[in-house]
Order: sequence, then C-alpha cells, then structure tokens
Amino acid sequence: MNKVELRIRNPQTGTWSTSTKWESVSITSALDAVAMSFELGVVAKDSLKRSSLIPCSPGDEVEISIDGNKVLSGYVEKTPVSYTASTATAKIIGRSKTCDLIDCNPITKFSDYVIASAGTTSWQSKKDNSKTYIDPPTSNLSTIEWKGLKLGQIIAQLIQPYNIRLVFEGNDKLRAKLNKVVNYDTSPTETVLKAIQNLVKKEDLLFYCDENGDLVVGVRGYRQTTTPLILGKNILSANAGFDYSKLFRTYKVTGEQAGSNSSIGISNNNLFGKADNQGVNRTRLNTVKAKGSSSKQDCDDQAENTLNYEVAQANAITYTVQGWYDELNKTLWKVNTLVQIYDPFLDTNDVMLIKKVTFNLSNDGGTTTTLEVIFPEGVKTLREQNLDQEDNSKKTNSSGTSTNLSWLHK
Repeated sequence: MNKVELRIRNPQTGTWSTSTKWESVSITSALDAVAMSFELGVVAKDSLKRSSLIPCSPGDEVEISIDGNKVLSGYVEKTPVSYTASTATAKIIGRSKTCDLIDCNPITKFSDYVIASAGTTSWQSKKDNSKTYIDPPTSNLSTIEWKGLKLGQIIAQLIQPYNIRLVFEGNDKLRAKLNKVVNYDTSPTETVLKAIQNLVKKEDLLFYCDENGDLVVGVRGYRQTTTPLILGKNILSANAGFDYSKLFRTYKVTGEQAGSNSSIGISNNNLFGKADNQGVNRTRLNTVKAKGSSSKQDCDDQAENTLNYEVAQANAITYTVQGWYDELNKTLWKVNTLVQIYDPFLDTNDVMLIKKVTFNLSNDGGTTTTLEVIFPEGVKTLREQNLDQEDNSKKTNSSGTSTNLSWLHK
C-alpha cells in the first residue's frame, strides 16, 4: 500500500518507463486552482550522476498513481538539484495537463504549426467510462470565433487542441447553463483560461482538474463521503486561523440599472442591496459597487454572497489525517467532497467541503493527507475569480500597488 509510481513517456519512442523510489512526495489538488501540482524528492543512493538520480527531463509527459490508482496526468516542469562531491538530492516538480490552459493561448485552425504538432501528441487516451463528457463540435481544432453554439461546446473546443476534455460533474441546473446558445469571440493573445473566464462571466461555473488532466465543470459538493473526520481518531492534527478582520456588520452593494424605452437608469444612490452579519456586534460597514448594470436583486445577492463567503473563509480549517485513503469508501481523498466533521475542541459537528487535498510522504511523518475544509460558500466560481482579477488590476493601475480585495465580489 501507499506505493507512488511515476510513469514517464519517452518523447522519441513513445514508450513508458516507471520510477517508484521517493524520499518525499507532495501531490496537491484544489478547487481554486485549475491545475494540480506535484513535487517528488529523490536522494542519491549509489551513483552521483544527475542522469541516474533524475529519471526524467523538464517537458516530459508523466502520470502519477498511488497503489495503481491514477491521481495526476501532466508534465515535468522543473528538476532542481543540490549536491556536493559525496551527496546529491533532487526534486521533480510539475503540474497537470491543464497548466497549458493557464499559460497558453487559444489555437486557431489556421495554424500550420499546431496542425503538425497536434497530430503527433501522445495524449489521445480513451475516454473514462465512469465520467460524463461534453464534446466539442466536429472540427478538430479550435477557432477564436463562434456563432450559435452551446456554451459547453465552446469551452470543449477551446481546450481540445491541448488534448484536454471537458468533464461534467453537475446537475440539471448546471447542464442548462452549459446548453445556452451563445455567440463569442476571443482574442488570440489572451490565455485559454482567460478566454473561458470571459465566456462564462455571466454564469457561476466551478472548474477544477481531474486525475486524467481533464478540465471538470461541476457544482459545489458534487460528492459526499461516508467517512467522517473525527479528532482523536483519524485526525492527527489541525489548525485554523479564525481571522475575523475582514468581517463586517453590514455589507452594502450599490448599483446602477440600465435604462430602457420606458424608464431611465436608476442612480447608485437609489439602488442598493444590503446584508447584515449578526455575528459582528459593533458598527462595521463595507460598501462596494456592483459590476455592470444590476437590479435590486443582483445587489442583494452580491451582498449576501459576500457575507457568506467571508464567514466561510474566517472559519476554514486544515486537518492532517493518517494515510491517503477515505477509509470507509476505500478510495483516495478527493476535492469537492462533502465530509462530516466531529471536532470537540472546536465544538464542531458540521458538514464541510474539502477544498484542497495534498498527499504527503516524508521520512518524519510517513504518509499523511492534508485536507483543507470550508463551508461551500467559501469556494469561488471562475466568474468570481475573474472579477477579483479585474478589480485588483484596476487597483494596481490607479495606485501602483495591489491590495487583495478578492472577497468583495463573491
């Protein structure tokens, strides 16, 4: 049990080799990160040669599995080394396939370079029969202009040239959003992720990565485990910041409603939403401006969402548990899973959402899993992350410094 296997694809022959001996392991997935990350540590045992110490090179395609269960598909990005005449250590660092969506631009069907390279890629794996996919239109390569296509199809086509599929983990409400017919143009100079953010800016869609390196669109709390986290049983340690410095008594959102043929626009002074936090006893007011044209309901919703997000962030907890497995379900821990928490120290008996999972291996601590749990309202959708970036950019451009105000736009 707890065998970590790194499979490395030879770019010349297409064959795979395997390495299993590690001094340290860290594999992380998170709901607020489109790409998973990994770091594997090795120590020289015999030959003090870089070629024998590190079994791969930056750019290599890899798969990582635990006891035969795939947990990550991606690429090696760094192989730092530290050595003397008699000792040597190294790390293998990388991210999942979805890193290309973060770093790279949309690919057009007119690019001869892309057509040539796409035909030789190794990521033409079969679909996983246990998953539900949203397929792109029939064309093989993405364009930068779409008319009369479903939103989900456009996302699937944007990511297809990077050999990434769109996986659906949702409900009927989410499916209806993805089935909306839209027209959309993107810029060839923005990243794929930014193009997706702009495409879904009117929708609340949650994106993360799966073990195959595919992009998942889902809903908060898609799965639930029957294994509770219990202090003194499977919880080894815990920590929580309980930072209430960003909590306010009153959250106010001002807006401006666009005019029409029968009405004029309503000014900011007359249109606002408000939410009260009963957990704050003194007067503390936070006022922000709604994004774009907003109705009274939009302002009320943003104020309530901001309150709920901040309360969830203030009460986030990080637990360290023994091993890497959800014991009752006999599966590895996964993000976006609802879990029952029994923590007598905090007098907590709540269902919370696993936001972040890190599988750890070290000589000191053995095999452990770090689970960051939060109330579901504390997880942002891609649209909300995009609004945060736009707001921070404006702050930077106007003042020369950037303040983290991401919580304003939940």
